[in-house]
Amino acid sequence: MLVRVLVALHDLESRRRWMRLLPQEGVVSLEFEESDDLWALLHETDFDLIVVEVDRLPNPAAAAVRQIRSLPDRPDVIVAVDREDPEERAGLLAAGCMAVINRGVQDPTLRDTLHAIVQRRRSETDRRLDVTQGGAPGSSSGSIPPRGLLGLTARSTPMQRLLTQARLVADSDTTVLITGETGVGKEYLARAIHAESPRSSGPFVPINCGALPEGLLETELFGHERGAFTGATRARRGYFELAHRGTLFLDEVAELPFHLQVKLLRVLEDRRVQRVGSESSFQVDVRLVAATNRDLEHEVAGARLREDLYYRLAVVSLTVPPLRDRREDIPELVRERFLRLTELRGRRGREIGPEAMAALCAYSWPGNVRELFNALEQVAILSSRPVVQVPDLPHRIANAGAGLSESGPRSRADESIVGESVLPSEFGERSGFAGVSLDGEWATTKDSVVGKLERIYLDRLLRETAGRVGLVAARARLSPRTVYALMRKYGLRKADYRRRSTPEPTGTPNPPPSR
Repeated sequence: MLVRVLVALHDLESRRRWMRLLPQEGVVSLEFEESDDLWALLHETDFDLIVVEVDRLPNPAAAAVRQIRSLPDRPDVIVAVDREDPEERAGLLAAGCMAVINRGVQDPTLRDTLHAIVQRRRSETDRRLDVTQGGAPGSSSGSIPPRGLLGLTARSTPMQRLLTQARLVADSDTTVLITGETGVGKEYLARAIHAESPRSSGPFVPINCGALPEGLLETELFGHERGAFTGATRARRGYFELAHRGTLFLDEVAELPFHLQVKLLRVLEDRRVQRVGSESSFQVDVRLVAATNRDLEHEVAGARLREDLYYRLAVVSLTVPPLRDRREDIPELVRERFLRLTELRGRRGREIGPEAMAALCAYSWPGNVRELFNALEQVAILSSRPVVQVPDLPHRIANAGAGLSESGPRSRADESIVGESVLPSEFGERSGFAGVSLDGEWATTKDSVVGKLERIYLDRLLRETAGRVGLVAARARLSPRTVYALMRKYGLRKADYRRRSTPEPTGTPNPPPSR
């Protein structure tokens, strides 16, 4: 984090001396002038460390220190004194003062003291940020990998390929773009890259660009000064400042409004941030990792994303495969997650039975890893059996694996399908499933059939609603975002359905054919 320091000493030479001995990298220092109102400044501007002379504090000085420490940013306080008074020193330290330093101390000692205090403040804030923004390693949220990239499950070929690329990226300091469907674990991968990078000791600060109103997004990213807008009664630092010496993760980066794309591009190019309402800028040392579930090239073509910003973000692009394409990873993901969930609830020794595991592997997981983890949490809470069975799973998953334990087909219709290498021709001709092979593995065949079903179903609804996504979402009991994701997956565009629904232009009808 960028540390902000206020130096409030009477003498100009003393102020310049202390500012010179402060760390120069990662510190923004403000010199307090005699004419300024100290208390007004403290209540309208954010500081991490305040250096003040004892005679600038109102009596009793210990009460003034307590008042400063009670400010929203809880700044640390260093009190400079001209003489040693053990009783005064004890009172100031008891009130929360970080240090009481004699102004006559030698430069090397003062430099070492200031550097140690600034580093302690930065470390405490980074640790607090890590907890408030994402949880601690090994927490129940599961958002932070316990062993960096090495803690990610990768038995499948697509995931092994991804992690090989991610390890190479982690050692560099370049901007990374992570793409993939909703719920595949894009933030998890971003945290893993941060944990394996030289910036691992710095903060990891995530922000969801789609979760904040447009009016708040700018001030959240870049910070603001007091009076920058109505209600800004106090200055506030933004996420770029908080992520100094660490990693800033911009999730759903395609949701950024156009005017903020320009400002973000400027920051990426010169690494300087200008707060809202400020006329000056300051340097930041931040690595940017962005993520999206959209096709950014499509967004650029539609003039919703600046082309120059896209190329600046996509210096290195990593795509997280959906869970249905990495089914070999499911058993290990299930075992690791379920073990953690049961340990947290004091119910060790429980496990997933083989039929339940087969059902979990057979399910298509449209919500990807997030859906898997939520399903396991439901099982851990609601099921009391030591060995989880298929009926203990959520209904949609249990239904997907309902036939896995059957010894044979249950009807003539089933027998006719099982006995053929492809679906019956009359079924294929009526519904578009012709040519779907039944000779492959269960998971591959099921995905092929489900994929065709999804496309046919979505195509029919789009035709009937003339491409109105809101109506499609209401009829299918899905969110509009999910409908758009499925449309992108199968290359369906609502504009095509609108054209189809447009009536043909009127004109002279063709004459009826002669008999």
